Amino acid sequence: MSIGATTGLVAGFAALNLLLTLVLVRRVRPLQKLIEERGIPDAMLPRIGRSVAPFRVEMADGSVITDDALRTGTTLVGFFLPHCPSCDRMVARMIEEPPPWPLLAFVEGAPGDPEALAEVEKLAAVGRPGLATDEVQRAVGLSDSAAFPTLVRIDNGVVTAAGRRLHVVTDS
Repeated sequence: MSIGATTGLVAGFAALNLLLTLVLVRRVRPLQKLIEERGIPDAMLPRIGRSVAPFRVEMADGSVITDDALRTGTTLVGFFLPHCPSCDRMVARMIEEPPPWPLLAFVEGAPGDPEALAEVEKLAAVGRPGLATDEVQRAVGLSDSAAFPTLVRIDNGVVTAAGRRLHVVTDS
């Protein structure tokens, strides 16, 4: 095979590759917009319709919260990580525009961890913060391998919305 034929073959494959890439990008963009608008259905999020299980946790201010606090009215329960860019953006947005319901905000971290305590302090501007416990996560149905941030809306003791974006939880 001559160099000219080889070059033509390589150019043909390159053109085909470019064409297929453009087709793929064109197909993926509408899906990406849909995911941005609605969020991703996620098996790690709590199941809608699930009742909150019993729990008891001490909040950062020393008060104790139990599942009874979630049995009447609407409450947002949020789970956050220190040094998480998505968490920081969500907290900043909630500070600018507070959520329509009370917020219980839980931060992953050990007692005395300065990074977790700094995140707790930031969240005090928008809700009642505390350190996350396995008991609280299990009570609302959050997976052990959940991603952050995660918000769960609870109406009268039942999970009615869950997601990683504020508007997904507040608008549904």
